[in-house]
Amino acid sequence: MINNPNWYKPKNRQHIYQISNECLKKLTECMESFDLGEIDAYTCFNVNKQSLTDEIEDIEFLAFAIRNLSELFACIASGRTNIRICMDSAGKILFLVG
Repeated sequence: MINNPNWYKPKNRQHIYQISNECLKKLTECMESFDLGEIDAYTCFNVNKQSLTDEIEDIEFLAFAIRNLSELFACIASGRTNIRICMDSAGKILFLVG
């Protein structure tokens, strides 16, 4: 076991998180309810925030996803279901859509 706090830790690691299809389905259902007028914007935001909180454990990725819900919904609306959150080697977080 390494107990040295100065042990080499790579600074240029990439981190990727795949958003599950189940989570995407919950987000889509909530947006459909909003579009149909069944729930208001405040409720929709809180339901989506909770769905993402249940899904994403990494605090930075979670905060990014919540701050960029409109971009995430644009990806979902375009029919793309392979959505990942990625941190590049410079520390910038973004959505990768396939």
